[in-house]
Amino acid sequence: MSDLREGGEEAQFMQPDHVVEHVHAWGRMFPWVFDIIAKIPMSILAIFDARLLGADKFNKEIGDQIIKVLETDQPHVGNKNVFHEMRDSKHLPSEDKQFKYYQSEAGSFVGAGTETTASALTTLTYFVLENPEVLRKLREELRTVMPVGQKGLPPTSTLEGLPYLVSHFIYGIYDLEKWRMGS
Repeated sequence: MSDLREGGEEAQFMQPDHVVEHVHAWGRMFPWVFDIIAKIPMSILAIFDARLLGADKFNKEIGDQIIKVLETDQPHVGNKNVFHEMRDSKHLPSEDKQFKYYQSEAGSFVGAGTETTASALTTLTYFVLENPEVLRKLREELRTVMPVGQKGLPPTSTLEGLPYLVSHFIYGIYDLEKWRMGS
């Protein structure tokens, strides 16, 4: 997380003009868009947004991990990653134990993590903004650790010590799940 605050390599993908966010919205509605984009060489895509080269680097690193795992069928000793688990799974059909499938699953893991987080934060923000009393209490509590004019964020451990903030995120996520389930 410190990389994001300090403007590290990962922070570039959070810029509002990053093309990935726009493509993602289209891809959600029209999944075949990703199939077309995947066929375009990265050097061409980088003309539109050079920051895509970082995504290409990430894909290559994931690909290298997958290749290492698939090189052997011997059980891995030490820390396993998800690709080891997939390879060793008795529940995954052998036809799915292929590089392309693993690569697709890696994209799903990354996409699911960002989409779920974005969705939860968007919904929780909406609920807080719709309830002025909750917003007032959250602001009041946050001012105790983030006085007006202070630059930078307090450590996570400090924020975790704020009972009203923590309870609203915990219960907010719980309520979000109940709302999604139709309860």
